[in-house]
Amino acid sequence: METNYDDQAVEEVFMQLRAMVHGGQSVETALGWMSFVPQEVKEAARARYLQAREAVISIPDPGAVLRRQEGFDWYVPSESDNFFHALMERLRDNGMPRSALEEIDQSSTRIINDLRPPGEDSFNTRGLVLGHVQSGKTTSFMAVAAKAADVGYRFIIVLSGITNSLRKQTQERLERDLVGQGAQRNLWYVVTTADDDFRRERNAGTILGNPDHRILAVVKKNPTTLKNLLQWLRDAGQDAQACPILVIDDEADQASINIARNEHVSRINDQIRQILAFPKAAYVAYTATPFANLLIDASVKDDLYPRDFVRSLRPGEGYFGPEQLFGRALLDHEDGESSDGMDVIRSVSSAEADGVRPPRGTRPEQWEPDVPASLRAAFIWFLVATAARRVRRQASKHSSMLVHTSMNTGVQEMIAEELDRLLEGFRKRWSAEDDDLREAVRSLWEEETGRLPLEDPVAWEEIEGAIGDVLSLCTVVVDNYRSDRRLAYSEEEPAVMIAVGGNTLARGLTLEGLVVSYFVRASTTYDTLLQMGRWFGYRSGYSDLVRIWMTDELAGWFRDLALVEAEIRERIHDLAVEGKTPLQLPVAIRTHPAMSVTSAARMRSAVHASLSYSGQREQTILFEVDDVDLLRKNWQAAEDLVQAARHISSTTEDECPQGPAQILLRDVPAGLVRDFLESYDFYTGARRLRPEPLLKYIQEAGADLGKWDVFLMGRRTGPSASFAGQEITLITRTRLEPSEPGVADIKVLVGSHDRAIGLPPELMQRLTGATPLSDRRILEERDKIGANPMVGLYPIARTSTPPESDPVDDTGGRRRRRRPLDAVHDVMGVALFFPTSKRVSNAVSYVAAPVPEDELYQADYEAAWDEVTATEGA
Repeated sequence: METNYDDQAVEEVFMQLRAMVHGGQSVETALGWMSFVPQEVKEAARARYLQAREAVISIPDPGAVLRRQEGFDWYVPSESDNFFHALMERLRDNGMPRSALEEIDQSSTRIINDLRPPGEDSFNTRGLVLGHVQSGKTTSFMAVAAKAADVGYRFIIVLSGITNSLRKQTQERLERDLVGQGAQRNLWYVVTTADDDFRRERNAGTILGNPDHRILAVVKKNPTTLKNLLQWLRDAGQDAQACPILVIDDEADQASINIARNEHVSRINDQIRQILAFPKAAYVAYTATPFANLLIDASVKDDLYPRDFVRSLRPGEGYFGPEQLFGRALLDHEDGESSDGMDVIRSVSSAEADGVRPPRGTRPEQWEPDVPASLRAAFIWFLVATAARRVRRQASKHSSMLVHTSMNTGVQEMIAEELDRLLEGFRKRWSAEDDDLREAVRSLWEEETGRLPLEDPVAWEEIEGAIGDVLSLCTVVVDNYRSDRRLAYSEEEPAVMIAVGGNTLARGLTLEGLVVSYFVRASTTYDTLLQMGRWFGYRSGYSDLVRIWMTDELAGWFRDLALVEAEIRERIHDLAVEGKTPLQLPVAIRTHPAMSVTSAARMRSAVHASLSYSGQREQTILFEVDDVDLLRKNWQAAEDLVQAARHISSTTEDECPQGPAQILLRDVPAGLVRDFLESYDFYTGARRLRPEPLLKYIQEAGADLGKWDVFLMGRRTGPSASFAGQEITLITRTRLEPSEPGVADIKVLVGSHDRAIGLPPELMQRLTGATPLSDRRILEERDKIGANPMVGLYPIARTSTPPESDPVDDTGGRRRRRRPLDAVHDVMGVALFFPTSKRVSNAVSYVAAPVPEDELYQADYEAAWDEVTATEGA
C-alpha cells in the first residue's frame, strides 16, 4: 500500500515526539500538539516510538525492585545520542569487548528509565545500584551520566568517596572517557579538575542557565566542599531551580549515611539532602556493599533510602568476586554441593601475622616488624608472576602487589622499610647469580604451578631470564596521607609496584594489574572487609597467576560474606518477581556471629528480626499457563483440600459466607493444609512460595498454626466451572505484557481487604468505618481475636480478558498493558494469610530497614489492586 509520506518526515516527527516525552509529556499529549502534521505521519511516528519503547521494556534484567515507576517506560535511546555514543566509542578504542559494551548499554538504559523525564516540572528520585567490588561501577555510572546528559539532565554531580586520591582518580577517568577531547569537550563545562575540588569562584547563574552545556562536578564528600557546592547552587537562583540535576553517589555507603543520634542529622548527609531538595533532582547511589544503605530508616522521607528502585548489576565475564575466589555455602533452595572457591588462597599463621602488625594490646612503638616466611613467599611469587606476564607479552601493563596489614601509618612505614630491604637484598643476590636464591625462587614457581596449573604455560628458563628486569623496575610505595611516595600510575610507563597501605587502599582506589595480595588486617564489619578486597575484579591474561595470602579466619569470613552477598542479590530478584518494592518489604541482611553488618552508627535504624512468614500475605502471581497437566493438578489439589476438610468433624462450613467468598471452611487441620502445599506446584521463580520453607515454618509453629480457615474466592457474575461437587463462579485476572513465554504475570492476585474474609460481621462493620482500612489494620484485628491463618483459593477463568478500553491511566499511557490470560485450563491461584508470630526458633537472624508506617506501604499495593479491579471488575 502506498503512503503519502517519506521516511524523513516520520524520522523528524519521531525525534520531536521523543524529545517531548523526555520533556515530561505523554505520547498522546505530545501528538496532540502536532496539529500541523498529517495524521498518517503521526501514526507512523507513534508506532515507531512505541516499538522503540517496547525494545527498552524487553531488555533482560538480572533483578530489580521498583516502587512507583513500574510501567513508566519513558526513555527511548536514539542514534543521535551524542554523549553516550562518544563514550562507547572511547571505551571500544580502549579495548572493551563488544559483549561488555552491550551490557553497559542495556543496564544504563534500565537505570535511566527508572528516573523521571528531566522536562517534568519537579521530581525527586532515590535509587540504588548494587555493583560488585572492583567490577566496573565507574563505567556504569559514566554510561548513566552520558545518557542522562543526552536526554536533558544538565548538571551531573559525582560524589566520589572521601579521599583526594579516589576523587582524583575518578576525575581523571571521567575527563578521559566521558568528557573526551576536541569538539566533544566543548559540550561540557567541567567545574572541577584532577588537582582542584569544587570552588565557588565561577558564576553559577551563567553556567547553569546555559541550556547548551552539560556541567560536570566530581566532588569529594567533605563538609566544606559540599557547603560550597550547595551555596553555589543557591546563588544561581531560578537557574538552579529549573536545572535538572543528577547526583551520582559513588561509594554511597561511605560518609553519605546519617550517623547522628536522635533527631540530629550528620553534616554530609544533611548537605546531600539539601542538594536533593532542589525541585528537579535525582539521586542514584552506587556501591558494592549496600548494607548501610539498605538499613536507612525508610520512613524519613527526605533521607537517602532507595525508595524508588534498587538494581543489581551483573558482573562481566571473567569477574572474580568473593564467591569465585572463596566459595560459599548453598542458599536454602539450592541443591548440589557448595562451592569451594579457587585454589589461590595461601595461609598466614597467627604468629606470622604478628610479625607484620602489632598484636592486639601492643602499641606500635613497642613492636618490631618482621618479614615472615609467608610474606617472603608472597614477594617471590610477585616477582615470578610479573616475569611470567612479561613473557606473555604483558610487559606494557602495570603489575602490582598489595600489602595491607594495619591502618596505622607508622606500622605501614615500618613494613615498607622491611620490604625495601628485602627488595634490595634480592637485587644484589640475583645479579650475583646466587644459586641458593635462584633455586628457592624456582622451587616456589614449580610448587605453585604444580598446585594450580597455568592456563598459558611458561617455561622456567623464560621466567628466570625476565626476573632481572622485574627487579630493576620494582618499587615500594606507601599510600597514606603522610607519605611522599604514593601510588601513581602513568599510561606511558608501566609500573611494577608493591603498595603498602591502609585506609586509602581499602576502598574505591584501583590497584592496576594486581597480582598478589598480602592481607592480614582484621575488620569485623561486612562492608569494610569486602571493600578491602582489592583483589576482586578482572584479571585478563593472568588470572592463573593471582594469589592471596591471609589468615584462615579471614578466608572463612570472606566465604561467609559470599553467602550474605548472594542472598541479598537473590532477595532483590525475588522481590522483583513477586512485585514487591523496597518500601513494602526491605531487603533483609543475614547477620554473622563474629562480624557486624556495618558500623553501629549506621545501624541505629535497623530492625532485628528472623526471616519467617509471620504476618505475611503471600500470593501466587506467576503461572505456567501453557502446561495443562500442571494446571489440572493444581485445580485437583484445591478440590482435594476442600473435600477432605468437609469430611473432618471438627471443621465447620459457613452456608452463606459474607463478602466475596463462595466457600468458607473453618478450623481445617494443619495436616490437610500441609498435604495441599505438598501437592500444589508453585512457580519455581517465586522462591518465598515454595513448599519446603512453608512446610517447615508451619511444622515449627506447632499449635500456633494448628487450625486454618480455607476460602474459595468468587464474584457475582462471570464464567462458571465445576469445583468439589458444586458450580462456582470464576474470577478474572489478565496478564501483563510483556510476560515470559509460557508464563503469565498477573502482578496481583489478592485484594487489599481479602484478609478480612471470615471476620465477625460486627467487627467488619467497625473496620469498614475506619479510615484507611489496610491489610495491616486487618491483621492487627485478627491477631487481637486470635483468628486462624487462612488459605485462599482463587479460581481464575482461562479466558480472562481485559476490557476493550483501559481504565483511567495517570501515567499518560505509559503503564504496562494487559492482555488475555490465554491459559489452556482454568487456573487455581493460592494465597496464604499468616498471623503475627513471636516464634523465632530455627530462623536465620537478619537485620532490615524498618517498614515505614504510613500511607506509602498501602498505596503501592492498592495502586496495583485498583489497576486489576478497574481492568477486570474483580
